[in-house]
Amino acid sequence: MSTRTTSAPGRANDPNSPFKTRVTERMGCGFRIRLSKVPAQVLLGAGLMLGSTPWCMAQTAQDLLFAQAVKKEHAGQMEEAGRDYQAVLDQLPNSVDAMLGLARVARSRFDMDEARAYYNRILTADPNNVDAINGMGWLDLADREVAQARGKFNRALELQPANDEGKIALDASKDIYRYRLNVVGGQFHNNQGQAWTGGVGFSVELDDLNTFEVGMNRNSKELISANPLDASTLPSTSWHLKYAWQMTGRGGFAVEYENRDRTNYPTEQRLKLSGNFSPTKGVRVLGGVWEGFGTGWKSRTVLAGVGVMITGPWEVVGTVYSQSQPNSVRAGVLDLVHYGTGDAMWMVGLGHTTSFANTPSGSDIHGKMVYRLTRDSALLLSARYSTLRHESQVELGWRKYWN
Repeated sequence: MSTRTTSAPGRANDPNSPFKTRVTERMGCGFRIRLSKVPAQVLLGAGLMLGSTPWCMAQTAQDLLFAQAVKKEHAGQMEEAGRDYQAVLDQLPNSVDAMLGLARVARSRFDMDEARAYYNRILTADPNNVDAINGMGWLDLADREVAQARGKFNRALELQPANDEGKIALDASKDIYRYRLNVVGGQFHNNQGQAWTGGVGFSVELDDLNTFEVGMNRNSKELISANPLDASTLPSTSWHLKYAWQMTGRGGFAVEYENRDRTNYPTEQRLKLSGNFSPTKGVRVLGGVWEGFGTGWKSRTVLAGVGVMITGPWEVVGTVYSQSQPNSVRAGVLDLVHYGTGDAMWMVGLGHTTSFANTPSGSDIHGKMVYRLTRDSALLLSARYSTLRHESQVELGWRKYWN
């Protein structure tokens, strides 16, 4: 009995994830089932229901259990599939099919060490097992070891030139990068005046889950902003450090420290904590708190929201913000987001502020775009207009990716 899997590019729990089986072929009793084209209810009896003439009239118990595991995996029931694959392995300790299935289940929950152990076990017995070689390549991509991953995918294609997974994986590896540099510049304007803005940021993806970021921004004037997300005086210079842990499709959190310098005020420091989780597929709940501290400074902003995937790559996100100090501000924001390849995206949104320093309520419209120019560069664009103080801000930038 043998199984061949083809995986698609992306992250775990994404519809195009390398950790989610895209096509599975089941070989047993003289017939082949392509799961992506066969209804789930015919899987267990495929030999008869497909009208084929299998060389055996009945499957073994292990065959039936394995077919059940593949059926559950195909339906996204990874933990249940894992239990069935383990039951097959308990009965057939050298079953390559079962070990490959357990490796995919481990990858789906980001247990890369367990997945690697199964692949190593397979490759120890058969160094030319194409499925295990591809699997190890995906693990290297998750660790952002792109050169090593491409070497494994090329090896798989040498052994099996028509292997779809190796071809897809090689193409996917072209969009995986460890380092990212942002350079932006723009203009801020309201009824107090105009300021030029600029910034630079650098981030490192330590692996598929962990990212570290550092950045610095500069404003030519210290104008008072009516931005409901940050209603305060613009700092002349600010810098930040950020760490984020994100399990795509599951949840994550981020911790950020920001230092804000102003000419006529003491230095302000901020600590930002944020998190999100997905209680069910296609839905994520988010929240956070930003706490300002330092001599003469005390501020707090609390946010909460929910995002819902409405169809394909489209998401609607609603968020409410409450800033207690230095000004009492309540705001609601509704965004429509479209996700593209890699980190390409665009977003448009509307916001409404219920109060700001005892002034009338106001509304704003805003947008953001990351447009991939080439495989290793992107155009950055953001814009915002608020009826409060007739405030507008536009930023244009460039992003560079490399390994």
